[in-house]
Amino acid sequence: MDPVNRLRTLEIRAHTEIRADHEFAFAARAGKKHGMDFHDLDGTGETRSVVTLFPVRVVATDLGS
Repeated sequence: MDPVNRLRTLEIRAHTEIRADHEFAFAARAGKKHGMDFHDLDGTGETRSVVTLFPVRVVATDLGS
């Protein structure tokens, strides 16, 4: 839902692939891009995963037009 216009929505249906990020490689790349260290957000013993979306259906609706 668009926070500016509640009559506009975007629905994405997708298949997913979930992979463990044991070495925190993806988290390190994303943290570098955003200028932060995501390890600061991790609790003791927590791990990270990489979730990839493969869209199969996209529906955009604008009832305000």
